[in-house]
Amino acid sequence: MLLPILLAKILFVAGTLAMPSAEIQSQNINRISRREEFIRRQAASPFHSSNWAGAVISNQTANFQGVTGQFVVPTFTAVSGLRNAYISIWLAIDGLTCTTATIKAGVDIEINDFGTVSYLVWDEYLPGQYLTESTTFTAQVTRAGSLMNVGVLASVLGTPSTIIENLTNGEGAADGRGFAPSPALCGADAIWAVEVWETGDVRVPVTVEWQNPQAQTGDVRIVSPGSENVVNTVENGVALSSCSTTATSLTCSF
Repeated sequence: MLLPILLAKILFVAGTLAMPSAEIQSQNINRISRREEFIRRQAASPFHSSNWAGAVISNQTANFQGVTGQFVVPTFTAVSGLRNAYISIWLAIDGLTCTTATIKAGVDIEINDFGTVSYLVWDEYLPGQYLTESTTFTAQVTRAGSLMNVGVLASVLGTPSTIIENLTNGEGAADGRGFAPSPALCGADAIWAVEVWETGDVRVPVTVEWQNPQAQTGDVRIVSPGSENVVNTVENGVALSSCSTTATSLTCSF
């Protein structure tokens, strides 16, 4: 089942995520504020967002214990005006109908002023902005074309935990919060996301496929997102993304 597999991986992989530098902390705070803004907007419109696409399964009685999925890190080509652009591919427990706490993990991709592409592996627990990142793991593991596996667990030995691993070369990092957080997770939302941040009038053109997106409920059921769970990016009434699901995938194109 999903939960034992994730648990075994987290206990096997050494925790290699490190506290971020001051510069990274500043970037992370900006990212957190963007996500909190999304949560407020999303609560009023459960199928639309201004900068985010993917899928959300919300069930107040599900008691989600684990969320997992895989994706191939996208490759970018030169686009006129595409500078200081970001996308973030992540998944989470809670953050939509339950906004008191959420645990997330994923990969950020940045295109800087010079058109150089860089990657950042991260996880976070909100509230409190408990966030870690790994520049070493990022440099060794995360690159275009890599098949990444991401998972979050509500509780491993009493603490929320995450895992990010490269299935292409077997490298990985696991992270435990190391405390019993307060407030606790609700286990009401399972989220798979492709978050695109606009720079000027340009958005990153990208297609991401979440493979085998799954969540495990408290009564040990495995569920996957369907068409009724899709969230698309809409701005001024215009759809900027197109997301679709199959039995084993969630694909979003900007």
